[in-house]
Amino acid sequence: MELAKCLRALNRLAEALEALDGSVARLTTDPAPGQPDALAGLGVLADAYHELDRASDALKLREKVLAGRRRIPGSDDAETLKILKLLAADYAADGRYDDAVKVWEDLVAFRRRVNGPNHADTLTNMRNLAASLVRAGRGPCGQPTGCH
Repeated sequence: MELAKCLRALNRLAEALEALDGSVARLTTDPAPGQPDALAGLGVLADAYHELDRASDALKLREKVLAGRRRIPGSDDAETLKILKLLAADYAADGRYDDAVKVWEDLVAFRRRVNGPNHADTLTNMRNLAASLVRAGRGPCGQPTGCH
């Protein structure tokens, strides 16, 4: 795993994927909530897939990471929020804009609840939600034909 992280840091993505191949089967067998290393490994692999424009492969792993994180008590933390943001980006990269919209809506709701409506993170997530709505072919009010 450490070799893969180093190779990724050196932008040697194909080699990073190769280094991870030996542990992929072990990591993708539904990691238990108490195995943060397995979840982190899946995250590293998902990042490498994303950077190699393999969004659908990244999505499969990111969804597993998110499911694993959500089984951990108190999982509404910075790491889970980071995974949600990356998941939304992977959905968009894969052309699944409606799925990206759902994730951004969840993130905006969380940020409003925790940080308040005018916090920089809330506003950034709102901007990303708006961009995803446009990409999904929805008007500024989130409706397919615009505001009524």
